[in-house]
Amino acid sequence: MIEIYGSPREDPRADALQAGLELPFQFVPLGADGATLGLYEPPGLLYTCTLDPTLGEVERPDPPPGRGLEYDYGLLLQGDVPYEDGAPRPLRWAAGLHPVSTLGALRWAEEQRPGPGCYLLRVGFRLLPGDRLADHPPAELLREARVELLRGPCPWRPRPPAPARVGLLCDLGHVLVGFERRRLHQNLRRLLGAELNEEQFARMQALRRPFEHGDLPAADWMREIKALLGRPDLDEASLEWAWCDIFWRNEPVVALLQKLSRRQDVRLVLVSNTDPLRLRYCLEEAGLGALFGPGRFVASCDPDVRSKGEDASMLRRALDILRREFERAPFQALFVDDVRAYFEIARRAGLPVQGIHYQSPPQLAYELARWGLYTPLSQAG
Repeated sequence: MIEIYGSPREDPRADALQAGLELPFQFVPLGADGATLGLYEPPGLLYTCTLDPTLGEVERPDPPPGRGLEYDYGLLLQGDVPYEDGAPRPLRWAAGLHPVSTLGALRWAEEQRPGPGCYLLRVGFRLLPGDRLADHPPAELLREARVELLRGPCPWRPRPPAPARVGLLCDLGHVLVGFERRRLHQNLRRLLGAELNEEQFARMQALRRPFEHGDLPAADWMREIKALLGRPDLDEASLEWAWCDIFWRNEPVVALLQKLSRRQDVRLVLVSNTDPLRLRYCLEEAGLGALFGPGRFVASCDPDVRSKGEDASMLRRALDILRREFERAPFQALFVDDVRAYFEIARRAGLPVQGIHYQSPPQLAYELARWGLYTPLSQAG
């Protein structure tokens, strides 16, 4: 029997196993550095240890303290897998987000003697309030722990053969960057020394659409905005900053795409409904130009295209870029966007793209792995 114990972050063999199998539950990174893992279950469930940092805690050097009863999660995988000679060999893989749930999954397997399948398990254990997970050996925590079956047995299978080449068509807003349009209020308040009223804000947003569609040149847009604000003398560089500084990088997604961009079989193209000023800001100030170099982005403000909500012209241009990048060799195009209606527009246009409806970084990591774009999690990877 092949026996593997530990998560893909702890054991490269587990990492290789997860890369090659289509599982109902997958270990995924929770942050840009991949130091903390979660277990993702489609279509959108994420299991995390109650002792792992979240939100503002990720910036603190000390881990969150125990509060009494804590929970961790793991999986057990059993069945026959092809070995090096092609003959099937029995496999047991027990793995947890932390060693306590790896041991818990193994104990549950020995007690329950389950058949083939994949099982999702929850391990409940106690810490004294204020205690740290690292202060206690996993075997000590497991002594009084309760291991519960949450799902299973669930089917699993080897991943289908991956495409030889994959082109990723990536949206900008709510995928690569988060944004808040009303942050413009704060920026203009600092710039003008006065509050922007609701009518001015509404008129500014009305000007955004022709600007994004390429119907309003940047110089004309700048003149219109200054007139709207009653400040024809306004410094244009400061106004551009106020307009553009509404974005922040989605660091886990950027980190994931940075790793994929190093692969010879992957090409990335940005496809975004945006204006030239905000496009330049995201590429230069937000540093996304390292992922999408010259000639590898399509924006709604470009000539001879319409926005993604109107037709498929932007996607057609992006596919032309991929054909050039892959030198006419066959490839699979994946379109990552947070708006599902755009996938239907592409389908009606008969474009050879597969849509991934973006919801979260863990979900994106899971969906990309289904197309052979698995990102290693092990320390060695």
